[in-house]
Amino acid sequence: SDDEKFLVNDYLPLIKDNPPPEVVQELLEVAKAIGYQAFSRITRELAPDILGAFIGAIVEIAIVKDGRDAYD
Repeated sequence: SDDEKFLVNDYLPLIKDNPPPEVVQELLEVAKAIGYQAFSRITRELAPDILGAFIGAIVEIAIVKDGRDAYD
């Protein structure tokens, strides 16, 4: 998408070496928007039970990434 191209071409070069906080914040906002758009496209047509399993898998990934065991 245009947002993804904008992120890669315009923002990533700015954050390589000690970026200012406002650049980091703007980058996070762009990344969240791209993530939301992608998630929305993926989940738009899913049946409720499949959507629930999909969201559950994302939560498990987040828990494991956070350093906690997903099955505690």
